[in-house]
Amino acid sequence: ATSTMFSEFVEVKRQKQLENKRVRSLIPTYIARLNRSDETITTINLNGLGVDTNILRLLTAPINRGQTCVTELYLEHNWFGSEGAAVVARVLSHNIHLKIVSLAHNHIGSIGAMAIANALEQNTVLQRLNLGYCEIDDDGVKKLATSLKKNHSLKYLNLEGNFVSSEGVRSLLNCVYDTSGGIQSLFDSNHSL
Repeated sequence: ATSTMFSEFVEVKRQKQLENKRVRSLIPTYIARLNRSDETITTINLNGLGVDTNILRLLTAPINRGQTCVTELYLEHNWFGSEGAAVVARVLSHNIHLKIVSLAHNHIGSIGAMAIANALEQNTVLQRLNLGYCEIDDDGVKKLATSLKKNHSLKYLNLEGNFVSSEGVRSLLNCVYDTSGGIQSLFDSNHSL
C-alpha cells in the first residue's frame, strides 16, 4: 500500500511539473508575439507563473515602444518586488492603451508603490489598479493618495491587505473626498469606506 501511495505521489508531482512547464511556456510566446507587434494581444494574464523582474523587462519592452494594444495586464502572485514595480511604472508613464493593471500579491512594498504613484501622475488612461496584498505601508499609500489628486482617469484602486494605519486611510479619504480628483472607488486595508 505504501509503494502504491508513493508512486501515486510521484505521478501527481510529475503531472504538476509538466503542467507548470506547459504554462510557463506562455511567457516566451507572449514576448515573441509582442516583439512582432501583434496587435491582437489585448490581455496578458500571467498570474502565478513566476514572472520576475527580468521577465517583466522583456515583456514590457515592446509595450514601452508603443508596438502593442495591450489594455489589460494581470501579474498577480509572481516573484517581483519594488524593482519590478518600477518596470511596470515605466509602462504606465507612457502607455496609452493599458486600462487595467493587477499586481496583487507581489512584494512591491512602499518603494514600488511610490514608483507606481509617480507614473499615475502622468498616466491618462488607466482605470483600474489592483495593489492588494503588496506589503504597502502608510508611506506608499500617502504617495498614492497625493498622486491620485493629479490623475483623473483611475476609477478603482484596490489596496486590500496592505499595512495601512488610520494615518494612511486618512490620506486616502482626503483624496476620495477631494471633488477635483477622479477616483470613484477604493478598497483599503481592513477598512470600509
